[in-house]
Amino acid sequence: ATDTTWKQLTLREKIGQTMMISSNMYMHKDIGNGSLDTFLAKYPVGGLFMAQWHFTYQKPDTLLFETFIPRIIREYNAASKLPLFISEDFERGAGYNYNTATKLPVEMTLGAANDTTLAYKYGQIQATDARALGFNWILAPVSDLNINPLHPLLIERAISDDAERAIPLLKSQVHGLISQNIIPTVKHFPGDGATIADQHLVTSANNLSWVEWKKSYGKIFKSFIDDNAPTIMVGHIRFPAYQKKDTLNGDLLPASLSQEMIQRLLKKEMGYKGVVISDALNMGGSYG
Repeated sequence: ATDTTWKQLTLREKIGQTMMISSNMYMHKDIGNGSLDTFLAKYPVGGLFMAQWHFTYQKPDTLLFETFIPRIIREYNAASKLPLFISEDFERGAGYNYNTATKLPVEMTLGAANDTTLAYKYGQIQATDARALGFNWILAPVSDLNINPLHPLLIERAISDDAERAIPLLKSQVHGLISQNIIPTVKHFPGDGATIADQHLVTSANNLSWVEWKKSYGKIFKSFIDDNAPTIMVGHIRFPAYQKKDTLNGDLLPASLSQEMIQRLLKKEMGYKGVVISDALNMGGSYG
C-alpha cells in the first residue's frame, strides 16, 4: 500500500521534510531552550548530516565517537515526530571518520582493480559500518570522471576517467550498499572533474560539448536512472552546453539552483523519478 502519512502533515512539516541540516546538536539545543524536542517541533526537518567536526570539542572522556554518535542519533530520533534520515559521505568508508570502523582505499583503487565483485563488497563494507553507527543514508558513491588530472579533490575520489569502465563498478558498489539497507547517492550531476575548479570554493562547470557529455557523464547518470537509483545529488556545477535561461547577473546558475538542469534535463528528458538532493548549500559554489 502507498504510504500517505505525508498528507496529514502541516505545510511547515511538509517543507521541513525536504530539508537536511548539519548536526550541530549544541546549537540546536540552544535554539530549543535546552531541548531537541522543542527544536525539532519548531524546525521539523527530514534529516541530518552528521558532521563529525561538530563534536570534536567534547571532553576527552566523552570523545568516544563509536558510542557517542549512535547515542546522539538516538536522541535526535526520539525527539523527532517522524523518523529521520541520518547521512554522511563515508565515500571511503566510516573508518575515514571513526577509528574503529573499516578504513577503505579511495575510489581510484576500485577503478584500478576493475573488479565488480570487489566493488560490491566495498559497498557492503561501507553500508555495514554505517548501519552499525546508526546511519541510513550514504552520500556516495562519487560517480564523476577524473578527466582533468589537475582537479584538486576529484582525481582520487573518482573511479575512472572512462564511463564504460566506471559504470559496472559503480553499479556494483551501489548494489552492495543497498544490500545492507543503506540508501546510496549518485553524485554530482551533471558531473564534476572536467575542469580544475573546486565547487567547495567557487561554482564549477562541466565544459564538455553536449555530444561529449552524452558519451561520458550523461551515459553514467542515465545508466543509474535506468537502474532506478534512489538518490541523485546535483552539484554546484554549470553546464554551458545545455543551459540557456537560468542566469543571475549574467552568469549561469549552478545546476543545484537550476530549473533547466533539475526539472527539464534530469527529470523530464532523462526520466529520473527518484529523490534529488543538492550538494551542501554552505559551499562556495552554491552562490558564485
